[in-house]
Amino acid sequence: MKRFGLALIGAIASSAYWWAFSILAYGLIAGDPYPGSPERSATWQYAQLGLVLLVGLTVYAVLSIVWRRIEDRILAGNSR
Repeated sequence: MKRFGLALIGAIASSAYWWAFSILAYGLIAGDPYPGSPERSATWQYAQLGLVLLVGLTVYAVLSIVWRRIEDRILAGNSR
């Protein structure tokens, strides 16, 4: 039962992260703070998209490693 609860918490945290990431990524990529300015080049848009995805996936990987360590400690009964 403890494993199921931890899996449920992990799934909820993961979906919340990707929901927030998609909202922020849309704001960074699609949102334009200067609507009257000329349109950005395709190269700039692809570079920005790649950077946003790289940062998002890297942060997710780090959070996943941290969550796995917390989960292992809880399942082992070591609450330090």
